[in-house]
Amino acid sequence: AWGLVVEGGGPSGPAVVAGDASGLATAPSCLAGLFAQESLSPDGDPAQIAQVAGVEVVLRLEHDGRLRALMGLSFHQQDAPTATTRALLEEWAVGLAFALGARQDIAEHELAEARVAESESNLASFINNTSDSIWSIDRDYNFVMFNQAYAELFEQLYGEKLVKGMHALTYMKPEDQSLWLPFTEAALQGKRQVFEFSFDFGDELHHYQAWLNPIVKDGEVCGVAAMSVDVSALKRGEQALARSNQRYRSLFDNSPMPLWEEGFAHVGRELQALREQGVTDFGAYFDEHPEKIEELSRLVEILDVNKAGLRLHGAKSKQELLRGLGKIFTESSYGVFKEQLIAIAEGQTTYESVGSVRTLQGDTRDVLLNWQVVPGLEKTLERVYISTLDITERRRAQAERERLLL
Repeated sequence: AWGLVVEGGGPSGPAVVAGDASGLATAPSCLAGLFAQESLSPDGDPAQIAQVAGVEVVLRLEHDGRLRALMGLSFHQQDAPTATTRALLEEWAVGLAFALGARQDIAEHELAEARVAESESNLASFINNTSDSIWSIDRDYNFVMFNQAYAELFEQLYGEKLVKGMHALTYMKPEDQSLWLPFTEAALQGKRQVFEFSFDFGDELHHYQAWLNPIVKDGEVCGVAAMSVDVSALKRGEQALARSNQRYRSLFDNSPMPLWEEGFAHVGRELQALREQGVTDFGAYFDEHPEKIEELSRLVEILDVNKAGLRLHGAKSKQELLRGLGKIFTESSYGVFKEQLIAIAEGQTTYESVGSVRTLQGDTRDVLLNWQVVPGLEKTLERVYISTLDITERRRAQAERERLLL
């Protein structure tokens, strides 16, 4: 904001009349105030002029508190200011303020343009320093903007150098149009689109994920901004993981040894709660509270069991065994489970023991049990692997040999 500060002194003493930065009208009001203090007649009456002999005036034109122009005047009796002088000073102040104000407006406009140019340069640097393709089209499918990555991809796909204003549909192959047109038309209707597509570059198939966003101006969709990301590496990783899972599933399902996948997360949390309640000797605790062992066994989640496990227990389907451990536990099974719980409470992630299980037909089978937490899940116990090798015949043969030796 502009303002005029007039400082003066004369027969009546020092005087300061400061502008309030209210605009160019400040200049004449300040001068009028000073001359009024010194009783200057508008028409320069000699009697009144004599009263202002020796008046000294300093005019300071300021903008936002910064000095922009300065004029010093000294009036003596022989050349004391008249109304004409006052008018000239007012005109000077107003004219100078207008000129400096106009220059300030120009400077601010130039600064705004420089900031816009800097912003556009930063945006261009950002979109061109990414390997992701970024482009936009107007409602007539003419290219408005694109980055270097998309220009290179476009030339690789269609053999044409991309320039602004080119019509996208002119160069797209029919199969590409059938893919892109429905999504683009939906985006032009104001609906954001996300989808995946693939391009075969001859030596390798590339997979992309694309986003199409409506460009809205004054409430109307005027175009579409698009971005596509090459997700080939991610797809290859997903495919490799799928193959790995398939191999694991094949090994799991077809292993000759009974295998189980179980969840012990609820068991782990319950043991932690007992620890927080002050339990330190879990062996003694379970001896005093044997009912807690069966209660904890019901918290085990049976997630999967393989074909050999079904055969071991005489089950026709997995669903028959996924209902819980109670259907296959014997009395001695709870003893083994107690030792297993103690091992878990002590922080062990593997456990091995010999025990017995029951088939769905009521037969008892002796097994060598091996329990192991899946690596990476030691804190949560979300998944553990268990193998139950049937050693019933081996133990019977051993018992028979011992009987014959007696």
